[in-house]
Amino acid sequence: MKYLKQSLFILLVSTLWSCDNEVNINADFEEVTVIYGLLDQNADTQFVKVNKTFLDNEKNALDLANDPNRLFYDSLTVSLIEESSGNETFLNPIEIPKKPGVFTNEKNTVYFTDQKINPNKNYSLKVIKPDSSITFGRTRTVDTIYVERPNPNIVQTNRVAFVDRNGSIQRYRFEFQTGNNVAEFEVILYFKFTEIIGGDSIPRRVRIPLTKKTNPTLESFKTFQFNFDGLQFFRAIENQVPAAINPSKKVISNDKNFDIEIFAADEDYSFYRELNGPIDGLAQTRPEYTNITDGYGVFASRLSMIAPSQINDDTRIYLVTKYKDTRNFSFP
Repeated sequence: MKYLKQSLFILLVSTLWSCDNEVNINADFEEVTVIYGLLDQNADTQFVKVNKTFLDNEKNALDLANDPNRLFYDSLTVSLIEESSGNETFLNPIEIPKKPGVFTNEKNTVYFTDQKINPNKNYSLKVIKPDSSITFGRTRTVDTIYVERPNPNIVQTNRVAFVDRNGSIQRYRFEFQTGNNVAEFEVILYFKFTEIIGGDSIPRRVRIPLTKKTNPTLESFKTFQFNFDGLQFFRAIENQVPAAINPSKKVISNDKNFDIEIFAADEDYSFYRELNGPIDGLAQTRPEYTNITDGYGVFASRLSMIAPSQINDDTRIYLVTKYKDTRNFSFP
């Protein structure tokens, strides 16, 4: 058996060396339209980026990447169609500056509209190319995330209490409820104050990541709760507001001193982000994904929103008292 294996190995090597070693790694070129667009009903402008693939056996790929004619179409007709009403909105081209990199920054065309986008509606994206062929995309816009606690619609309950009446640090329970078509969402907290330097009033804020939640079944009106320890709140302030021997004055307003920022994604965008994140599996391969018809890329929906709130008076008193000598927080 040992000699048989050696003979087979020699035969295999001889066969490989006798084959033609000129291999054409490039397949026949076929132009493909690439689309990247995310609708956000809370944004004042919607953007869609449309490119095309490039390939040339006679030229270096890096040289091709620096040729805008290889990346952008001469002319396109790009439109959004709200399916329930049939209303069609045409997007206009605009050049947006791009940071230097592998691809050319000589030209960076995107298509935009400031037309209002409605929540929880089906939208079609239609791209008509110079040869009259059409590439399509389709998405349903995210509805919303309801902030149940603190409730921004009720003044009495729109206060975040990290300190109780006895001056003790405590946990605070945040509550959120999903609207329609929410596959995942992320929440970031911001404590806000005004720093006084040389007579200038400079807005400042401390960024505090709160939580990330997934909703794989797209369940509507599902409530998510998250308890946040007040100690983490004060540690974030200590880390992001440096202590000083003679600290500048930092004014905490009576209201609107706390923001809750929320980012949400629909199923397509959530899946696309997951596939294009860091590769941590053993296979080390990245699956391909697109929801574009006659093209490649993603057309999906997301949501960005800010719910204004405020910390309660006991938390403000604690900040002013504890950090008076090192950070100099103060009342207005």
